Amino acid sequence: MYHYSMNKIGALAIALVLSATCATAQITLDGTQAQIGGSFDVTVSGGHPNSLWMLGIDRSSGPTTFQDVGITVDLGFTQHFLAVNNQTCDGSGNGSLTFAMPTDNVFAGIVYYVQALNVDPMAVTSITVSNLRTSTVHPSDPGLGTQSMLGLTDDGSAQVSLGFSFPFYGQSYTQAFVNANGSVSFGQANGSSTVDESFFVGGPATIAPLFTDLNPELGGTVVTDTTATPGQAFAVRFNGVDDNFASGPSSFTVTLYVGGHIAIDYDTVGPATGAIVGCTPGGSAMTNDIDLSQPGFLAHASPSPFYQVFTAQAPFDLSNSFVLFGRVGTSGYLSLF
Repeated sequence: MYHYSMNKIGALAIALVLSATCATAQITLDGTQAQIGGSFDVTVSGGHPNSLWMLGIDRSSGPTTFQDVGITVDLGFTQHFLAVNNQTCDGSGNGSLTFAMPTDNVFAGIVYYVQALNVDPMAVTSITVSNLRTSTVHPSDPGLGTQSMLGLTDDGSAQVSLGFSFPFYGQSYTQAFVNANGSVSFGQANGSSTVDESFFVGGPATIAPLFTDLNPELGGTVVTDTTATPGQAFAVRFNGVDDNFASGPSSFTVTLYVGGHIAIDYDTVGPATGAIVGCTPGGSAMTNDIDLSQPGFLAHASPSPFYQVFTAQAPFDLSNSFVLFGRVGTSGYLSLF
């Protein structure tokens, strides 16, 4: 799973570290997003000053209970389990580790679970267990390639060639329609500016990074990008595109990967209400409104759509965030945030 310099250890080694009692949890685990080809940080805070801590990483969650010492952790201890031992908190009880990710996008979409343990230096039989952090490996930034400005009008669409066969809900597409109102559809264009849930799921197969009443004629550009790896990824970039609500420009990029993964990278987004983000196979009466702002992952089996509807009561809250829809099997998806 990872190309890290770690020692793989089993439950017995953990049991040797974990002694008789488990202290009241106080150490907090956090971290940055893991992305192929980049690095990510894991941090702990609130630990015992100048104490030892260790990190466990697994592909499956627990809980796992060590009956002989009466301690429970939230890792599954599968064959994928990895650990980093003998890390030191500073005088304030904080610590950090930086990891380098592999460069192969085959690792994208992997879900992993991370938890830290902290030993009280004044009472080595006292162990603090951190919160469990769940995250995913996001695809690498495909870089810039040949860019083409589409010159879309209000409610306009343009058909584009992807440069590869893109699998989406069990179908494969070599072409797509880029729609001015913040969506990419397959089979037919979608020029509607009506942000309606039933229309979204019942229309054409669609990826909606920001389906709302955008209007490139008022400002901004919509650009396609073959990326630095043509034939492997294709991006559509909305750069400062205004909308008919006069709520400010929106900038975001949706990237389609040859394996079926879909990544959405949000900069600043203007419309706070009246928008849909997500995917639909089209022609469906099934609804499936989810909350994309909650960290974690959700599984969606074909042919279920998955999306979030943003309204005045639930305004858009994904600015400056990154969302991945990872393809699973032949036509299912994981929402990974």
